[in-house]
Amino acid sequence: MLQKTPDPSLTISRVETSSALDDFIRAPWRVYADDPAWRAPLLFERKQHLSPKSNPAMARLEHAMWVARRGGEPVGRISAQIDPLAEAHQGSGLGHFGFIEGIDSESVFDGLFGAAEAWLRERGANRVQGPFNWTINQECGLLVDGFDTPPQIMMPHGRPYYGGHLDRLGYAKAADTFAFLYRGEGHDTPTMRRAVAAAKKHEGLTVRPLNMKRFDEEVRNALTIFNGAWAGNWGFIPFTDEEIDHAISEMRPLLTADMGRIAELNGEPVGFAILLPNVNELARGLNGRLLPFGWSKLLYRLKVKGPRSVRLPLFGVHADHLNTRFGSLVTFYLLQEIADAFVEQGFDEVEMSWVLEKNTALCRINEHFGAPAYKTYRIYEKALP
Repeated sequence: MLQKTPDPSLTISRVETSSALDDFIRAPWRVYADDPAWRAPLLFERKQHLSPKSNPAMARLEHAMWVARRGGEPVGRISAQIDPLAEAHQGSGLGHFGFIEGIDSESVFDGLFGAAEAWLRERGANRVQGPFNWTINQECGLLVDGFDTPPQIMMPHGRPYYGGHLDRLGYAKAADTFAFLYRGEGHDTPTMRRAVAAAKKHEGLTVRPLNMKRFDEEVRNALTIFNGAWAGNWGFIPFTDEEIDHAISEMRPLLTADMGRIAELNGEPVGFAILLPNVNELARGLNGRLLPFGWSKLLYRLKVKGPRSVRLPLFGVHADHLNTRFGSLVTFYLLQEIADAFVEQGFDEVEMSWVLEKNTALCRINEHFGAPAYKTYRIYEKALP
């Protein structure tokens, strides 16, 4: 399906073939050709992420994708999707856009958003939010600050001009999220020391590494706590059982016992923290390809050399203890354990992401931990008349 644009050299076409999907995946290579902070994603991982057979979140969506081409070369892309789970939690008429990339061209952004918005209107959407790649529990947000450093695993990158195009097209801020960066200094503050000491004195409270012999159960418990802990947050949708199973299978080859911590009260899990190795760092220089020698390089960097940077994407305290002194103690205790893992495993940095701007309590805790905010991601919204 080819759409005409005012620019005769530009076409906007829907992704309906495997070759068009390849162009959709490859569009960022043109956009970031001169950006040293960009990291090429692994092509096989992107194909899995864009396949309903491999990605259970995508399987429940009604979705479409488009590629912008100039002279036959991909210069931009976008998706539009309707998530029944998001509508169930946030009201009917909600549509999302995602995967937005493009060269600095009004006609490219106009054409891509015009196609996505028209598709959403045809399906009854009266408002649109994004970017979500595909859901808020996967990659989300448009980078608006922090362009000079590479993105971590499952975090998007962007160009400084993206926000201006969305503003011009009538989009406005719905929510900001922050990424915080810890480099091994600053966490040994009086506040941290007092909180951790109090936590360690709390009867029945312990924090331990992941039990790899019960890995599936450990991750399932953690994501169940996550669903309860974050249920009141802006934009929340829960991980489904299928998504939890998928997350377990994806994380198993990446994690060791020391990459996770489980807080227990009298033997029952009440909090968790799970670190993921920064695959973007490990895949640097592979240009997205694992053949012929990429597999060996990736495995060597993961299993032998080890990652120098990691991300803390999964963190939570049981909903029963939110906004309580005990919940705060558990949070500080888990962060202290992350600091211990930092030292023991010789990491250079830990990114804690993402945290909603309105989650002032966790933002303050991260600051106490010595982890300043260094990237800001924005989720936009627009009414669709």
